[in-house]
Amino acid sequence: MSRTRIQVMLVDDHALIRKGLRAMLEAEDDIQVLCEAESGLEALNLFRKKAPDIAILDIALPDYSGLQIATQLIDMAQKNGLPSRVIILSMYSKENLVNQALQSGVYGYVLKSSPSAEILEAIRSVYRGKHYCCPRINSLIIPEYIRQKNKQGENEAYNLLTPREQEIFRLLVEGQSNADIAVLLSISDKTVQRHRANLMGKLGVSNYRELLHYGIKIGLYEPMDSSADGQHDPPIPPAGHHAPA
Repeated sequence: MSRTRIQVMLVDDHALIRKGLRAMLEAEDDIQVLCEAESGLEALNLFRKKAPDIAILDIALPDYSGLQIATQLIDMAQKNGLPSRVIILSMYSKENLVNQALQSGVYGYVLKSSPSAEILEAIRSVYRGKHYCCPRINSLIIPEYIRQKNKQGENEAYNLLTPREQEIFRLLVEGQSNADIAVLLSISDKTVQRHRANLMGKLGVSNYRELLHYGIKIGLYEPMDSSADGQHDPPIPPAGHHAPA
């Protein structure tokens, strides 16, 4: 039997936010909340079992970055021939976060401060295969594109990394340990160590501090500061997910 409503998975570590989203979405005749997750790993497991049409993710999850979880969900959907797509729903409007999300294959980016009509429009548009960004995010895309074009020279070494090395690089600068990365990517600790050594050699860095500095220089990571809307960047993962030595 074909689905008659858009099946949605909610991923946010705040129960009140999930409850509010569920109430809003299920008031619509064409949308159903299929499942909820409060962490990145739980989202991966539920996505594998439930195969929702749309996954709505927060960026700041307690275990892994929402952007990295989005990348894994998109990869899982493609490998299994699923039409599932991802929308980021976040309080953060930093240009580099939006750019990373779109480059990773995310179909929608909406701010939590957006009116409910925009969230609903995002879900329906993405379900139809169209990209959607709320108006405030749209105003950031062109300036960020220009900024990234101007940084191409600095990105040359990074662009020489393999897709897997780039993925591990991003996780490392976000503060994930080798063990955390191995769990997320379903590879061995030794494989992570090998990729880490290879990418550091290609980038010409010898320790984690230099790796982090390189990530900041090319715009893949920003140190904690106040953003234009008075919020802060997503925090480094909490205790239990220390930055590699």
